[in-house]
Amino acid sequence: MKDIHPEDNQQGLWRLLFWPFVITGALAPLPFGAVHALTQAVLAILVFGMVFLWSGVCTAFRTPLPVSLRALTVEVVCGGLVIAWIVVQNIPCFPGVDSHPLWLNVRSALRETPQYAASVTSGAAIEFLLRLGCYASAFWLALQFGRERNRAHQILAAIAVAGVIYAVYGLVMHLGGFGQVLLAERAGTRQDLSATLINRNSYATLASLGLVCAVGL
Repeated sequence: MKDIHPEDNQQGLWRLLFWPFVITGALAPLPFGAVHALTQAVLAILVFGMVFLWSGVCTAFRTPLPVSLRALTVEVVCGGLVIAWIVVQNIPCFPGVDSHPLWLNVRSALRETPQYAASVTSGAAIEFLLRLGCYASAFWLALQFGRERNRAHQILAAIAVAGVIYAVYGLVMHLGGFGQVLLAERAGTRQDLSATLINRNSYATLASLGLVCAVGL
């Protein structure tokens, strides 16, 4: 890995953006895995804001990108196709969609022509796009910051440490039989260990990511 060292007068600015990014990534799973609309919106604002500030710093100091956009051509094209497909599925009154049996039944039941789309949950499109954009932005920042060896190590270490903390909390709540997730009562069985998340499968994924980072270190 080739290390990228910004100029001395940029080190402080990069550090001011780097650590908030690391802390945000480590704390993102804390509020129930950020599954609620409010926490998703706050997370997106933080990540988008850091991308904006980071881009402003690079532009102001005319700093070349540690990883150019050209190196991610395939990924950008694939991501653009996914976003385009989500948008197309949620275009109101898209030609041919009204012939689907579902919309025929809806029209018959309502006795009027509704605003139909390929997606039956058009209202969720903005939420999905916001979440996708947040994940892509977090990946972009991690890629740029992680181009320097020390920062890459610090990112992995932060995720590994956070994973240990979540695991310890989950074990305490599980073995203690508290039946709670943070301060909320669990609606499901108390046999599941999910730490600060609701779904045990989601926590299994989170714990696996922390384990991968720890083993990598």
